[in-house]
Amino acid sequence: MEQFGIDERTRDEISGTNRVFLSLIRRHGMESGATAGFGLGAAATATIVSLSLHELEQLSRCPFALFSIGFEQQEDWVALLGRRVAEPGVARWHDADQETNQFLVIALAALRGVAGRDPFLARLLYGIPGMLCRPLASLDLAALPILVPSLKDRLRARLNTCPGFWRDLLTGVYLGADASAVSGAIRQLGLQLTLQRGLGLRGRRAAHPRLCREG
Repeated sequence: MEQFGIDERTRDEISGTNRVFLSLIRRHGMESGATAGFGLGAAATATIVSLSLHELEQLSRCPFALFSIGFEQQEDWVALLGRRVAEPGVARWHDADQETNQFLVIALAALRGVAGRDPFLARLLYGIPGMLCRPLASLDLAALPILVPSLKDRLRARLNTCPGFWRDLLTGVYLGADASAVSGAIRQLGLQLTLQRGLGLRGRRAAHPRLCREG
């Protein structure tokens, strides 16, 4: 762990899962005519559909997860993990949306890993409550596909209720490399909001310096 930043492994995992999630939004948007999905409005979805692969890659490098699977509903997760941890086996996915299923398995694997390595980063970067870190880290890998059907309705774009956040984030991607200062400011805002939510703060300035920069 770097003293004032995110370790390389966690950064790579965040970028990878973000990239798959953005591709999922893009595919769903293309199939639905860019209507709203995963908690995003139609305008943000349409913008993601229009992004090039290079722009999607840029967007995926945000130093925090761009997706959420409903960890704010802690009691539901406690019950879910308590029931499923001891039930590894062959998953049966009955619907045709295999891309979403596959993403959730990838995301759960990343969450399981960071919850075991660094619960602090798990809370701040993925929004995992502290009380869920140990049960997540203890999940049998074979149990991950079993959880997927219970999680699909929880999958949402992160910070989708923060006014203007996704609009500004996507605008920063369109501005390109010459506007790195603007793009950096938007990412720092995301870190600030992520930090506040991870620590349970509302309407207050987050003071912890650990994630004040990405590197």
